[in-house]
Amino acid sequence: MFGQQYETLRRLFSDVTLQIDGFLFSAGGNDLVAENLPNFLNTYRDGMQWMDCINMPFLDRRFLEVQSAYQRLADLRDAYKPQTYIFTHAYDLAVPSGDEVHILIFTKGGWLKKQFLKKGIQDFPIQQQIVTYMLTRFASLMEEFESQHNRIVYVRTQGTLDSASDWGDELHPTTEGFKKIVVKIEKALKTVFPVLPKPSAILKSIDE
Repeated sequence: MFGQQYETLRRLFSDVTLQIDGFLFSAGGNDLVAENLPNFLNTYRDGMQWMDCINMPFLDRRFLEVQSAYQRLADLRDAYKPQTYIFTHAYDLAVPSGDEVHILIFTKGGWLKKQFLKKGIQDFPIQQQIVTYMLTRFASLMEEFESQHNRIVYVRTQGTLDSASDWGDELHPTTEGFKKIVVKIEKALKTVFPVLPKPSAILKSIDE
């Protein structure tokens, strides 16, 4: 919602020849994980509970920044295409497993567990409680965003994935996990747009 990406969105929304009925927006997760995560953590000391490990003033400021970014999106929509529905979601309860994703010869990961270890937070239950707190708080922010604006649809995807079987790595579901998420997003889209074709029908028409 800033810099060149914002300007691209502004051009899209301000284009009078372009009709936008629905806009799917997934953002905010990267503001909390990877190299950002240690900013919101205190260095572990013996006896600390999970809440003690959170640098709450820093985390509060980051959530205000995320909230402000979503407000910019609503303002942009309202200024140019107030009839457009914005669909959002909250990230599911990620697991700090240390699992990475392998793409050809490249390996990407270290978004959660490695960041906790940098702060000396080695206990998995504490790591998981911190992640769960941050993401459920994100979900609350999305609920508030939906309640404060017209034509905002917050898709309740949090709690969809099985922590033991639906995660391919720390942040991305397996194929079956993604399918579970798709079902809920498709249902939300069809609530607003009942005649929307099924994804399978769209793919078939493209192939033909």
